[in-house]
Amino acid sequence: MSSLANLINSVKAKTANNVHLKNNSVKRKASNSKLEAKQKKQKTIIEATPSISLIPKRVSEPNVVVFDPSVLYKKPTLEDKASKKKFLDSRITTAEPSNVEQKNKPTAKEAEEEVENQKHDVELKQLLSTSNILEELEREEMSSRDKRKSNMKKLESLGAKASAGPKMPLFLKLSLDESRKQKGIAKLQEAKDLGIYDKSLKHLYVKTETKTRDRNPGITNGLGRLKGATLTIKKSDIERIKREGSKKKSFGGGKKGGKRNFKFLHNMTKCKTILASTVSSHFRNQIKRVVSQRKIKPSLVGFLANDDPAAKQYAEHTASSCKDIGLDFKLVKLDKDALKLNIIKANSDKNINGIMVYYPVFGNHTDYTLRNSVDDLKDIEGLAHNAVNSIYHDPSKKKILPCTPLAIIKILEYIGQYKNSLVHGDRLKGRTVTIINRSEIAGRPLAALLAKEGANVYSVDKHNVQKFTKNDILDTDLEYTQVVPKSDIVITGVPDANYKLPSNLLKPGVIAINFSTYANFESDITSKASYFVPSVGKVTVAMLKRNLLKLYDYQNN
Repeated sequence: MSSLANLINSVKAKTANNVHLKNNSVKRKASNSKLEAKQKKQKTIIEATPSISLIPKRVSEPNVVVFDPSVLYKKPTLEDKASKKKFLDSRITTAEPSNVEQKNKPTAKEAEEEVENQKHDVELKQLLSTSNILEELEREEMSSRDKRKSNMKKLESLGAKASAGPKMPLFLKLSLDESRKQKGIAKLQEAKDLGIYDKSLKHLYVKTETKTRDRNPGITNGLGRLKGATLTIKKSDIERIKREGSKKKSFGGGKKGGKRNFKFLHNMTKCKTILASTVSSHFRNQIKRVVSQRKIKPSLVGFLANDDPAAKQYAEHTASSCKDIGLDFKLVKLDKDALKLNIIKANSDKNINGIMVYYPVFGNHTDYTLRNSVDDLKDIEGLAHNAVNSIYHDPSKKKILPCTPLAIIKILEYIGQYKNSLVHGDRLKGRTVTIINRSEIAGRPLAALLAKEGANVYSVDKHNVQKFTKNDILDTDLEYTQVVPKSDIVITGVPDANYKLPSNLLKPGVIAINFSTYANFESDITSKASYFVPSVGKVTVAMLKRNLLKLYDYQNN
């Protein structure tokens, strides 16, 4: 211990004699004295302000909270969800105004503009639905998978058998079926509102007979009952043998059978008769609804200056039909020589919206002069020079079409001959049509309108056969017996009670349309045709009223 004490004393002696250590100790004492002075000053400030407590008071007893575990299992209420969604929403919430100002009622001019806008919207929807203008643009943005789906839908709409589709749970399949059903209902309603043909509307326009099932199975391989050496045959088996003979033969086809005969198969399908009354009812209801909603009464005057029974029947039916839906129709019977003067007076009469002349009047070039004397804004049949010229040279121009050709086009749309999947101008591509009539008011404009849609059209009259194309009319050396057998559609309009087109010239499954007053087809036409239209008169009158509404809008634009 003595050596350790000596070592400590020596260290103290050395540090006492060290100048640097002495200076450090002096500085440390000075800093300590400053710190004590600062703390003493703070203490005096705190004592001067006793109401402010910098140090929290210690609670004498702990605060006990009872936890309810049922909160963890409680489902959030609708109010909680709504408040959470409102809290998480990035948009700035604003308080709803307490006093909502009532909207002023629209003026008569604003109401009229709204009706006009709605009408334009309907026309635009019709254009987009029938022409498929946007289809190519939509296909450019499609992926390969979507394009395949689109192609499959087109094939199915044209009659192709739908694919089986992937397997899926029953509840998912039922949900998809219901979704397709609702889409079909919406599409059907849109087609009804816009007046556009849809294949699901066929049952409204095609008259079909009820199918009868053959419950007699015929004679099978086994007949009677053999027991031992005794063959027991029932009385019903004997009657079947007498009635039917040997076993029924198959239709052919399959592995051992040959190709099926199209003519034989066609005879098994019944011809569908399309009645003009069922087709016209849709347009009649549409026109009646428009007239009642808009509270208008367009006026039509008809001039009858001949004794043609077909013209009289047409005029009578027009009068009764216009009266039923609230249109004003006046029939004027007059002499031929006074016809042109009355047409000029009607052109200047502001109370008349449409003018109609029942042709033929003179049956020569004078009728052409009469057609051109009708004002373009009142030419309800579209027979004036400007309207007819636009059919042949400017098909895209908005115009009034002749009533009879327009009626036949609407019928062809209803039975699905216009392929809406193709672009406008090719919707009848690949179809061959023969028209046995070349009058200026029906056959000739009809041939031009069908040719503009891509059909091969042959126009037949008593002089020759002409071929109509999109841009030209060509004379041919063909006979009508050469063009009728290869035609998919045959349209007749011969004003002769003795004329009958032989059924043996027609192609099996042909579409036969008669717009003459007389029956131009033989009585066995239904055994050869797939569709038969015996007359188009009521559809023609419906197109007449449709044109009258268009003229009314043109004049009051």
